[in-house]
Amino acid sequence: MVYLLLADGFETVEALAPADILRRGGAELKLVSLDGKPVTSSHGIEVKAEWPISRASAEDAEMVILPGGGRGVENLQRSPAVLQLVREAYERGAYVAAICAAPVILADMGLLKGRQAVCFPDSHLDGAFVESLKAGGAAYQETAGVITDGPVITAKAAGVSLDFGLTLLELLKGPEIAEKVKHSMHYNTP
Repeated sequence: MVYLLLADGFETVEALAPADILRRGGAELKLVSLDGKPVTSSHGIEVKAEWPISRASAEDAEMVILPGGGRGVENLQRSPAVLQLVREAYERGAYVAAICAAPVILADMGLLKGRQAVCFPDSHLDGAFVESLKAGGAAYQETAGVITDGPVITAKAAGVSLDFGLTLLELLKGPEIAEKVKHSMHYNTP
């Protein structure tokens, strides 16, 4: 099972583009909110969650995905249930993926120590996200869009949401399925 975790203030495209791609590729994915109620994105788009976090289990998690969005990330990070699911899934060897501001959650949990990672470059935010990654022991990769380092996948920002989703799909279903979905979407085709 793939769990995509949503909290009010999430970045719309960073959540829904990977969710769409993963479902196109046949991954079993649930949109999970803190309480199972609809969640509102940072741009005012309401999304119906399919499950509350209390129903998600690290025992059957193949992957846990954390979308960005400053307020959404703060709300996810304040949830002990989210942190527990991420930690237990990671310890079981499941993939843990985060985009934009969300890699900070992984850094704060110590999951990026010694790993290559990327996040929102935040030049207008005094370097807070990048510095958090570095403080968490990550080797920040400034020019990367999406990085896979072992079971951890990080991505820069909304602009790489399709690449992020395709990377996640490839890890779960293989390169052939990912390429088929990419082709069906006419991604990067003339």
